[in-house]
Amino acid sequence: MKIFAAIDRSNFSNCVTKELSSRRWPDESTIKLVTIMSAGETEPSNSFLDTQQHLTDLAQQLSEIQPSCQFLPEIHYGHDVAEELLKLSAAWQADLLIIADCGKSLANRMLLGSVSEVLLERAQIPVTVAKEGHSNNPENSVNVLVPLDNSPFSIKAIEWLVRQQWTKPINIKLMTVLPSLSDLYASEPDTEKAEKMLRDHQKIKDEALAFLRQWEPQIDRSINPVKGELQICEGSPSDEILQEAEKWPAELILMGSHGHTGFKRHVIGSVAKAVSQKARCSVEVVRWPDLEEHYRDWKRTADDTYLEDLRQEGRYDVPHIMGATW
Repeated sequence: MKIFAAIDRSNFSNCVTKELSSRRWPDESTIKLVTIMSAGETEPSNSFLDTQQHLTDLAQQLSEIQPSCQFLPEIHYGHDVAEELLKLSAAWQADLLIIADCGKSLANRMLLGSVSEVLLERAQIPVTVAKEGHSNNPENSVNVLVPLDNSPFSIKAIEWLVRQQWTKPINIKLMTVLPSLSDLYASEPDTEKAEKMLRDHQKIKDEALAFLRQWEPQIDRSINPVKGELQICEGSPSDEILQEAEKWPAELILMGSHGHTGFKRHVIGSVAKAVSQKARCSVEVVRWPDLEEHYRDWKRTADDTYLEDLRQEGRYDVPHIMGATW
């Protein structure tokens, strides 16, 4: 496996180091620790030498934790940090890109707050935005929250999840978000239809629960979590995901995302974008751009199949069990 980790000299990059240390990467994985320096610094300066020493020390530290992996410190130059990271990670054909999120620009630093947003928007591989996270988890374990809908992108997120291993015991919570019944009920002017919505609501929740349960055997075989939970919420997907991450609390939110192709770039899904910006814990967004071209056909087919199911069951007014995709 090839992991591309963006590092600067700020304290925020400690989150990247923590993220690298928390996973048990496959044997013989190669992990690049990359710093982008200003293109104007062409000669080895004190800043260059300090950065070089920092990366070398970090590589040694991580090698002691995970001796089966190779850690490669690298310094590159460029005017646009995000563009350089995208170009370098793509040329190397990295499998995962990890970057810290400092939220604000720092003078003479990598400006990781804005850079992380650009990488999430445009990288064509999974991206982890490493954050400081919660300090109120009393257990010596890692809580991973996995929001799912019934799109191909969530299936890819599960496939990615079961390939991961952690150095600590792991707890996994699968969740999905349904439309708020109160909102749907209140917006329906026809009393008979509204009452039918209420009668069918439990069936919708049962369907959603069955959807989540189908992934349990695969996760148990591959990861064997200490504890696995299923969560069904109602409301705004981004709000519910963020609230659940705070309440649990989660150390990592892992979610699939689709965007829309245009102007030669992919735009991250609105829910994944909101979660990655607002969550206090790390967020891993799994992107598979090769699915983008198939998404519209899949969506159309899924909608047609769903409507036909409704006609056959006489449930014309029941909302889709997932409510929204991200």
